[in-house]
Parts: sequence; C-alpha cells; structure tokens
Amino acid sequence: MSKTSEILLNFINSGYSTDDLKKACLKALDPFFQNKSTIERFWTSNDLLSAFVFTVRYHYDEVFNCGLLEVLKYYRQSLEQNRDLTLKIMSETLFQFSQKENMMFTVQRNVDNIKNSDSFEYVMLLIKHIGEVLEIGTKHLVSELWAIIRIVDGAIPDYERIRALDFGVVTQNILETKRLMNILKIEPLSIKLSDWRNIAYHHNYNIVDDTITCYYGRKMNSFTTNIKGIEEYVHKIVRSSNILSIAHSIIILENLDFIVSKGDKIHDASKVYLREDLLSESLRVGLLSQSFLLEKVEITPEIASISIVDLLCNSVEDEDYKKRRIHSSQFLYEVWQLYGKPRVEVKYSTVQNRECFISSVDSSVCEKIGRGEKEITYLAEHFNFTIG
Repeated sequence: MSKTSEILLNFINSGYSTDDLKKACLKALDPFFQNKSTIERFWTSNDLLSAFVFTVRYHYDEVFNCGLLEVLKYYRQSLEQNRDLTLKIMSETLFQFSQKENMMFTVQRNVDNIKNSDSFEYVMLLIKHIGEVLEIGTKHLVSELWAIIRIVDGAIPDYERIRALDFGVVTQNILETKRLMNILKIEPLSIKLSDWRNIAYHHNYNIVDDTITCYYGRKMNSFTTNIKGIEEYVHKIVRSSNILSIAHSIIILENLDFIVSKGDKIHDASKVYLREDLLSESLRVGLLSQSFLLEKVEITPEIASISIVDLLCNSVEDEDYKKRRIHSSQFLYEVWQLYGKPRVEVKYSTVQNRECFISSVDSSVCEKIGRGEKEITYLAEHFNFTIG
C-alpha cells in the first residue's frame, strides 16, 4: 500500500466522509489549478489524490508552494506561447515517462526498507535513494522543463537533442536563466541536483562514524555533514522531485482532452504502459476516495476481477447497503479502463459479510462509453449482478 493509500485510509478511519475528503481536496489544490472544474472531474484519480496528499504534507513549506507555482507558471506561459508544440513535447514522451513511473514505484516502496540499525549502511542507503530519485524520477522532468523554458523564451527547441544532454548541462542551462533556483539547488550549500546525482552514482563520499564527506563538481569540491544533515538533504531533494512531478501531472490533467484527441496522431501518446501492481495501486487510491478498500485483483486473458470491502457498511443489514452495492458497480468501467479485458467484475463485501454482491459487464458496453457513444449511465442498464 502506497503512502497516498495509507493517508486516505487514515482519513476514513478518522471519520472523514467522501464529501469531506472531496472538499479538502478542492481547498488544498485550488491554488494550483486554473479551473476548479478540473479538480472536481479528476478528484478520485490517483494523480490528483497524490497531489492532494503532497500539498497537505508540505502545507507549511514555502519552498514547496512557491516552487510548484513557479514550475506551473512556466508550463502555462509555454502553452500560451505555443500550445501545440508544448503539448506535443509532453505527449511524445508519455511512454518514456510511464516507464520512469514504473521504476519509481519500486524506488518508493524500497524507502520502507531503509533502516538505521547500522549507521554506515544507513547512510549508503540514503545516498543511494538520492541517486535513484534524481536519475529515475527527476532528470527527465528537468529536460522537459528546459524545452518548455526555451519555448517561453521564443525558441523552437530540439527536444530530442535536449533529452540527449547530460543532466548537469540541462540543469546549468536553466540556472543561467535565473529560474528554478530553489528547486534545482539544494540549500544551505546551493549544491545542484545534478551534483547530488553524481555524488550518489559515483559514490563520491566517505563515511567515518557520524561524519560524511561528499565530493562534487569538476574540481571535486567537498563538504562535510552528519547523518541528520544527510536526512535533511534527502527531504529537500525529494521535495524538489515531487514539485516537478506534481506540476507535470497537473498540466497533463488540465490538458488531457487535447492529448487524448491527438493520441492517434502523436507518437507514443497512446502507448503508455504501466505495470500491473502500479495499476492496482492507482485503483486502490481511487476506491479509497469513495471509502472502498481494494482487497484483491485477479487478471486472466478473459476477465479482470476485483474484490472490494465497503468501509462504510458493517453488514448487509445496514440501511445504506443497497445504495453502496449499486455504487460499487460503477467501478466496472474504471476496471475496464485499466485492464481492457473482454469482461470485468466487481465483488462487493461489507466489513462483516463476504462477497454479498457481484456485478459484471462485457467490454463492449464499456467500449461504447469510452468512444463517447454512450453516457456512463449506459453501464447501469447493461451490467449483470448476483446477490449473495
């Protein structure tokens, strides 16, 4: 279970209703979206709920809030300058970005395995985490931002060439424009993210008890810190990575209709590939927004089946049981969107009762909704169900 899922589950266990959660989401994200309707439309999606969780976590962090607004400003200025080129750049790398997301899913899970029982190993794992966050989760976003900034400045960037540049070159190019200073440089020593990446990947550091000396740059400059200092640097580096990732997600959501409409014309735009456990986690987050807990996902060539528990209904005797079980059938379309199997199925349980309602539908029904031929209400007219 991801941190986002854990936090949403804590909200539910603390008595937050779906409406409470939605209102909190709208309030927290409103400063970062151009149109509140986008938040309302996607508020149950993994990308938007993850953004919500991060804005709550960094609520009092001025660097995060100002940094996110600054990055969003450049994306939006680029869209104003040349909308087609900006979205073409973002669309053409969706497949590569999805691959990075697949890798970061493992990186994020491995954070829980970083223990501090042995100080030497603990520091190595922390610095290794820095390297993975920057190489896998950050470098490609910085390259995209350099292309975006070039558009803002009136140029027509060669994105393929930019993507081939070293991380350090792209970082320095942006810094020379006096942009993203608080994101691409980590205080208090103003060390660039690209230098931190090299420290980690080239193991340019020494560890002696609680003293860590790191070396960076062509002249191999050095600084000394302690374990607490390394922990603080990890926090700041991950914060910068999160700022870039959340800004990218917000811009994608705000312009999703255009990207989808051009999906058959833009290379790679319709070829996003996400690993199955990441898809399951994305589904888990969306279900938790509606107070349903995902228990199991079973995938075969013929059917995608999920088992969910209604966290708001203790038993089939609850008055809201019938409404909630019907509500659960709406997830059939979402399951089809994620897995695209010939048939999809949702097995509904209350806290006390097992599989007391099962709904299913053929993909042909979902396909008509997906193509825009039918409204989502078409699903309610054609799904099959059994009551346990």
